[in-house]
Amino acid sequence: MANIAKEVTIEKRTSIHTQIAMPTDFQVLQVGITTRCNQICGHCPRETRYEGMSTMSLPQFESYLSQFNSENFNSLIVSDFGEITIVPKILDYLRVAKEQGFRGRHFVTNATRKDPKFWQAVAEEQLVSYMIISLEATSDPLYQSIRGHTFEHFRTVLGQISDAFHAVTPKIPFIMNAVCMRENLSDLPAIIRLAVEVGANEMIFVHLNPTNYANMSSDKLCVDDQHLDSCDREEVLNTFREVIAIAKASNIRLTLPEKFPELTGDNNKDKKVPYQKYSREGLRCNSPLNWVQVGLSGEVYPCCQMSQRSSMGNLNVESFESLWNGQKYQRLLDGLMEGGEPLEVCKQCNVFNGKNF
Repeated sequence: MANIAKEVTIEKRTSIHTQIAMPTDFQVLQVGITTRCNQICGHCPRETRYEGMSTMSLPQFESYLSQFNSENFNSLIVSDFGEITIVPKILDYLRVAKEQGFRGRHFVTNATRKDPKFWQAVAEEQLVSYMIISLEATSDPLYQSIRGHTFEHFRTVLGQISDAFHAVTPKIPFIMNAVCMRENLSDLPAIIRLAVEVGANEMIFVHLNPTNYANMSSDKLCVDDQHLDSCDREEVLNTFREVIAIAKASNIRLTLPEKFPELTGDNNKDKKVPYQKYSREGLRCNSPLNWVQVGLSGEVYPCCQMSQRSSMGNLNVESFESLWNGQKYQRLLDGLMEGGEPLEVCKQCNVFNGKNF
């Protein structure tokens, strides 16, 4: 994906970056193992499964992890834009992460690997602390039109995961995650019902991240018109009113894509945002204090929303501490302070604009 962040020079402004020491308690380190995927989802900007995509070697993965102190991170995500369960010897990658002592080890999966022995190995070796399973519908033709696989296939794999994770002691939690769009708005209550049915511990609904790049296929869903902000507000509220009621009745944890103060009475922008525990007064987005992402080539990004868009530098050239104290992080944080000029990529971000995710 092209770098769309526009660098803007702030003149006659005192830098605040030196006042923000590098955190020692980040919420997330994300080291995505592959950008290869076996699906081309409608809401994803990518147009290809494999062409131009690649996988991090096991020595690379081990090297990047070794440049961070595992005690400084509450969790480790080993997935990004790709589907890591298609990576050969993926279990070895997960074993390395466990051996290096990282807590909160997890990945996001599309649940297409129909292989009960694989899921049993993940569970029995406790290779993850929890896992996130993504879906946008609960039946065909909608599921297949968005994901490209049949819902029956997904449901079979989901059952394999649930069985494996519930069969071990301690049980391994799993979370269901759904991108909310005009296309699937009416199916969101059914999605949380499915999460309850299979014993998921949490249901996370997130906003679509529109891309709108040039020459995009006409059937893509990653466009502004699919964002919930473009939908009838009452329809959106009624849908999430039902979602909230289901969650309360079943006692499943629920994360909404935004506060919905009309339903929850919650107007606090920084409260309950996923992966954001720490904040600084005057900073309009706290993601850089909570998140570090490393790309395949060692590029460092300050959150998942900026992945492949605006790099802070490269671990193969400088240490993370050096990057944190460098000009790019300084420019980013200056722009996020009240009165600063944020990067273009920040201006377009759901979180920066007051959403949960």
